[in-house]
Amino acid sequence: MVAPVVALLAAAAGTAQAQPGPQVGTLVALPDTQFYSDSATRFPQFLQQTNWIKDNRNAMGIQFVSHLGDIVQNGSVLTEWQRADQAMDVLDTIVPSLPYAAVPGNHDYATTGSKGTLAANYVNNFGPQRYAGQPWYGGSTSNGWNHYQIITIGGRQYLHLALEWLPASATAGQDDAIAWAQSVIDANFNMPTILSTHEYIIDDFTVASGRSGGGEAIWNSLVRNNNQIFLCLNGHFHRGVDGDDGERFEVATNNFGRPVLQFLSDYQAYPNGGDAYLRLYVFNEPANQFHVVSYSPKTGATNAAGAGASRFFAASPVNPYAMPAGLPALTSGTVQVDANSRFDIALDYAARFSPIAPPPPPPPPPFTTFSFRNGVNSYAGTQDNYVAISTPTTNFGASTIVKVDTVDGASNGPVHGLLRFENIVGSGAGQIPAGSTIDLATLTLNTTNATANAVNIHRMVGAWDEASTWNSLVAGVQADGVEAAVATDVVLPSVASGVRVIDVTPAVTAWTNGAANQGWALLPTGSDGWDFSSSEATTTTQRPQLTVRVLNPGVQRATFVNGTNGYAGTLDTELMQSTPTTSRGDALDFSIDSDDPNGTGSDNHILIQFQDIIGELPGQVPAGSNVVINLAQLVVEGFDPGDGASVHRVLQAWDENATWANSFGGNGVQNTGIEAASQQDAVVAGATGRVEINVTASLQAWVNDPASNFGWALLPLGNNGWDIRSSESTQPPQLRVYYTVVPTGCDSIDFNRDGLFPDDADLVDFLSVLAGSACSTDPTPGCADIDFNNDGLFPDDSDLIAFLRVLSGNTCEE
Repeated sequence: MVAPVVALLAAAAGTAQAQPGPQVGTLVALPDTQFYSDSATRFPQFLQQTNWIKDNRNAMGIQFVSHLGDIVQNGSVLTEWQRADQAMDVLDTIVPSLPYAAVPGNHDYATTGSKGTLAANYVNNFGPQRYAGQPWYGGSTSNGWNHYQIITIGGRQYLHLALEWLPASATAGQDDAIAWAQSVIDANFNMPTILSTHEYIIDDFTVASGRSGGGEAIWNSLVRNNNQIFLCLNGHFHRGVDGDDGERFEVATNNFGRPVLQFLSDYQAYPNGGDAYLRLYVFNEPANQFHVVSYSPKTGATNAAGAGASRFFAASPVNPYAMPAGLPALTSGTVQVDANSRFDIALDYAARFSPIAPPPPPPPPPFTTFSFRNGVNSYAGTQDNYVAISTPTTNFGASTIVKVDTVDGASNGPVHGLLRFENIVGSGAGQIPAGSTIDLATLTLNTTNATANAVNIHRMVGAWDEASTWNSLVAGVQADGVEAAVATDVVLPSVASGVRVIDVTPAVTAWTNGAANQGWALLPTGSDGWDFSSSEATTTTQRPQLTVRVLNPGVQRATFVNGTNGYAGTLDTELMQSTPTTSRGDALDFSIDSDDPNGTGSDNHILIQFQDIIGELPGQVPAGSNVVINLAQLVVEGFDPGDGASVHRVLQAWDENATWANSFGGNGVQNTGIEAASQQDAVVAGATGRVEINVTASLQAWVNDPASNFGWALLPLGNNGWDIRSSESTQPPQLRVYYTVVPTGCDSIDFNRDGLFPDDADLVDFLSVLAGSACSTDPTPGCADIDFNNDGLFPDDSDLIAFLRVLSGNTCEE
């Protein structure tokens, strides 16, 4: 849980006051001590590391220590934890208190690499209780696997995030480490941030970005989107180009165009399990330099697979090793001096840490969502049943499943399903107001028995209930306009196992406009039966659910889908590195992948554009700075889950004849700010069914500059391809745009500036000011200019008339 920010800032301010102004300070990283902890012979090296830190804390300006994980070799062996605890206890003897952290690595779980086996021994030894009472300790996730500290290095205050191995990899029943880290960052906005985790940079130099798959997930989900993260540290990897080097550094550019320093250090494959090597990171703010030193307090420490004797400098009183200005020379131990182990980076601290303005508040939500499911929020209005010819007088209203089939039971006769959600329209809490504009209504059903046959869903006309039987409905349900509508609302070509989401917007729209709600009949077309969980299902989340989105007042919507309302402007294609001259513009489906075919390492990139969406024609989104995009969603149909995609705005023109070889420089789409934007609109996990991707930023840019609309590139997040349907399929992509037009010449329609419009308070406050009083609900001093229509006259009748016209959806002008 995040500790109170005020208390943390007060404590950290006290630390900062002790060292005012830019100075030189050092962070020590301890990577992968696992081979010290698992051996009594090698263990003294762990003690040698922490004792060197203790003895040199003041001389070397050591102000923070970060253990990068794999504290032990075998997470279930208590002896190893006792050794590790003994070594790290040395840091607790330092006065005044030296801040430090230790993250869990893959070996620190009960079973190596298995988060599901938990990390009880890690928590018992390095959980939040270890740091209780320390002014620099901020808090942890509830499971104790992730921590944060507020520290001072070189006179500047930093936030340090200590994250578990693969924090972006969700584990059932465990905390969301990325969401927690984001909450800590948000609570300490613009504070320079250091991130320590076990796996991030990899020393396989064939990986161009430098990041492993797990590191890439951290980069995309957290680092690149938060400007204040400037430094990432990790261990774990030790198989470098010379066999066991375990070192690498890369400088990446985040979404704000600023550098992120990324460092790997892992010495476990050196002689003696690491030869006591540790990593010194020297923050030299007066010189605008960041220094890196790989050092061992042992004399004669080596790396047997390294570049020879010239790689190591043996420090001694007669032959000291010169450290950066502001720190004393090293007179003992060993320094690695190759390019990956000892180097300097220019870093303008003041410029890098200059604040980024907080993002503007999001526009008001375009819709209000209502949800109906038995057992959730006190709703109990779901009725479901099935009637069967084989048992014509039996009702199945209490069954935990609903069946649909043409051949079922001893006499092999048809079975018809029935489903209704009662009391969904009205003025009560949780009900949909009558006459609402329905944006989208979906029915979510949990299939327990899949079918290859089509199922027809008809709106029921006649009355029924959970006591209905085959006979009481007179030979089951007839789609004759009397019992059920003749026309189908939905045809399901087939239904796979698992959750199915079905669009039922027309039916719910009719019911909110006054039509009688008798629910639906689900009628079979073949002998392969379909079963789904009923409202009596034991597991609440498997019961039928109706979800309805209602447009908020003042919000308009434009929807673009090939083949709907005459729209035919969708372009999409797939660029395939493995077949670089093949055009895929007419394909029915695409795959977003970084390894297609498997084992080749070839990329597949997807391009999607919706043309002619901005303008003054009916159905288009109007252009102009007075158009506010409340929300824009790119909706795709996934049918094979995978790693997902990052979605980037394309910056160059293309068409469906584009291939890997003939477009964008002949190497697919690069998100470097030339072919596609470096900052993504969204990162989306690969999934099946309807996937909604937030592309609001793109649409807001395009209404201001319609000519800049070249659509999006969907780029792979990994080598497990995600497959989606194309615009040539029966489930084409769609673009849904929700927008508000702020009338030209009028003051902000959110008159009292409470972030909501239209609401009663806007009208009350307008009339109050008109009558000479103050705003009653104004959250900020003063209301918007009372000369609402900006005609220079006040008070006059036209201000009130213009306000009421806009309130009713028109413009100021008569």
